[in-house]
Amino acid sequence: MKFIKKWSYGCAKYLSQQLNDNHEKRSIYYFGIQVIIGSIVKLAILLATAFILGILKETLVILLFFIIFRMTAGGYHMDTYGKCMVVSMCIFLLTGLFVHYTFMYCKYLNIYALTILNIVTFLIGLFCFYKWAPADTPNKPIKKKEKIRKLKRQSIIQLFITTAIVFILIYRNLYLYALAACMGTLVEIFNITPLGYSLYDKIISKTFFFIKKTVKNSQNH
Repeated sequence: MKFIKKWSYGCAKYLSQQLNDNHEKRSIYYFGIQVIIGSIVKLAILLATAFILGILKETLVILLFFIIFRMTAGGYHMDTYGKCMVVSMCIFLLTGLFVHYTFMYCKYLNIYALTILNIVTFLIGLFCFYKWAPADTPNKPIKKKEKIRKLKRQSIIQLFITTAIVFILIYRNLYLYALAACMGTLVEIFNITPLGYSLYDKIISKTFFFIKKTVKNSQNH
C-alpha cells in the first residue's frame, strides 16, 4: 500500500537525519517502521470490520491464538501488504463468522463436541509442528539448525499450554471462546503446511490476475 510506504520512508528519513546515520541504516529503519505501521493499519481495519459485523469477540480470540503460534511456527507470507491485508481480512472475518453462527445455531455444539475438537486440533498441531515448523519463506529462510529446533520446541510447548487453556474454557462453559481458540490454532496450522502454501499461491495468483485484468479492461473502455 502506497501510503504505508510513504509514511515509513518519511519516518525513516527523519530518524536517520536525527541520528546522523547512513543510507544503509535508513533502509533498516524503513523496513522496521513499514512492518509496524502496516501491522497497525491491518489490525485496525480488521477489528473495525469485525466490530461492524458483530464478531469482535470471536475475531480477537482467533487472532490471539493465531499470533501465539505465528511467532514461533511461522507460515505463509504475502509478498505485498495489500495482498496480506485482503487475504488476512477474508480468512479471519470468515472464520469469525463461522464461529459466531456455529455457536448460535449448531445444536451439537456441546462439551463433548468441543472436547473432541480440542483433542483433534492438538493431534493435528502436534504432527504439523513437528514436521513443518518453523515454516519460512524463500526470501528469509531459517538455516540455523539450533534455531529451527528451538522454534519447533516452542511451538509444541505452546500447543500443550493452549490445549490446556481450551479445556479450561470448555469446563467453564465458555464454548464460544473455546471454539474460537481451536479455529485460530487450526488456521495457523494450515498456514505452515505444504497444502496451505500451495493453496494460497493458487488463490492469490488467480485472484490478483483477475483483478488486474478487470481494472485494465475497465480503463480501456
